[in-house]
Amino acid sequence: MHFRSGISDHFMPTPGAFSADLKLFAFAITKADKAFTYARHTHTSYELVYVAGGTYRSTVNDVSLTLKPGHALAIKPGDTHEDICAPGLTYYSVKIAIPYSADTAGSIFADGITPADQCVKVPRALFDRLTSSMEAEAKRGDEIAMHIIAERSKELFWQMMRSYPARVLAPAFIARPAGGDFTAQLHALFARSLAARLSVQAMADNFGMSESTFFQHCARVLGVGPAKAFANYRLDRARTMLIESDDYIRDIASRCGFINQFHFSRIFASVYGASPQQYRRMTRKK
Repeated sequence: MHFRSGISDHFMPTPGAFSADLKLFAFAITKADKAFTYARHTHTSYELVYVAGGTYRSTVNDVSLTLKPGHALAIKPGDTHEDICAPGLTYYSVKIAIPYSADTAGSIFADGITPADQCVKVPRALFDRLTSSMEAEAKRGDEIAMHIIAERSKELFWQMMRSYPARVLAPAFIARPAGGDFTAQLHALFARSLAARLSVQAMADNFGMSESTFFQHCARVLGVGPAKAFANYRLDRARTMLIESDDYIRDIASRCGFINQFHFSRIFASVYGASPQQYRRMTRKK
């Protein structure tokens, strides 16, 4: 698991070895015993570089960078990159993909950052421990080692994100819930609170966000604000109960958090074009 004179040897975990949020493509160690250069190339995934010894020089988007031990660099998709290695250099690199959907942000970095902003000083003792453990597992090389390296890589990624100043990272990336599935988690909260009063502040607190950040994230993902999303969820749950049960309409209205049966019927008719009783009859004739 060493690079010598520009010859690379990657440790490749099996698909699925990483979490649902982050996918590990490759873990590699570079230990240079003479000068060599990795030619300019364009990245299609994120690469994290941690310098453990010597001086790491590179160019990112034609900007020259120099990193000393205890520093790291995150290269993002679309960046052009060249590594310039000198004798005595040791660095670890992790290539990852961050899957995105409508629930997640498109970049870990804020708009307008420079290549220099992508460099960061990290807690050296912690990173040395993580990378040494990854190297030991790579040498071991069994199937369990793949999963251990994946977990260490995940911690390395998040510790690196923690080391950046807040201005460097995209707010939407930081705001996304752990696990990445905002919609599913929000609907689970709605289900637990179906008959309760649930304020936007309470929703935001549940996700560890400020009220304004939560509102913006909800509007971006669902197309409506949190209060409207909760109202829509309640109405859809009530519609499902009408179709699948013989419960009294007043009981359905109560369980779904409506003030009373008349309030529920008025809102239901405005959306579905029929009263709850009429809707139930129509769906059961089909």
